[in-house]
Amino acid sequence: MSEARSGVSRLAWWAVGCVLGGWLIVYNALRLGGDYPSQAATPALVGAAAGAVVFVAGLLVVRRMAASGTRVYARPSPGDEPAPGAHAAWRAAAVVLLAAAAVALVVGLLMARDYLAISGPRPRSTLLLMVWDIVFAVWVGEEAVRVVRARGVGDVDASGFDAVWFAGLLTCVLAGVAFSRDLFPVAQVVLVALAGVASAAVAVALWRHRGHGGVPLGALGALALAALSIALPALL
Repeated sequence: MSEARSGVSRLAWWAVGCVLGGWLIVYNALRLGGDYPSQAATPALVGAAAGAVVFVAGLLVVRRMAASGTRVYARPSPGDEPAPGAHAAWRAAAVVLLAAAAVALVVGLLMARDYLAISGPRPRSTLLLMVWDIVFAVWVGEEAVRVVRARGVGDVDASGFDAVWFAGLLTCVLAGVAFSRDLFPVAQVVLVALAGVASAAVAVALWRHRGHGGVPLGALGALALAALSIALPALL
């Protein structure tokens, strides 16, 4: 039962990530084109729909590959043990998570300083960006410290790291939005890169933790999203 719940939870995070990521990418593109937030929000639902299509298509491909005997994603089963190098993968993920948390905290505090200095109406989107950066920093920083304190892979509770992986993806997209608005652009690019690498490292650690075989699709997806989060605002 717990394995089934874990699988459903993982699929839910993938679905939310695809839909929200698609919406935010299109929304950001429309904002760069000059639309106001109220004008961009509804048309950006096209991006959400595209994200849903990507999720469903990916799910069908993965299931077809699994039906053919290809183990696409390593899932725990009775008798499975963490793959060799799992503890090292967790350690590497913790280091990158701590770096991403530190940069996110600095960026969040810098935006908060400028936000509080605004004398006129304060944009709610900036408030969202800075609050998320601070929440992300505290959350993933705590998770990373917990991994560092673990004496071995058996002491690592991996149950909440699917959410940490998704948080890194969301940070990539939101930092890309902040980059497009010239809110400390250099720092935002650094944050996108670190959040993307951190999500990829978490995906690899989970892949190792859950056993041999398969392809760490979550790592590939995280790196691709980080690249898009930097490239789209720069090109549009």
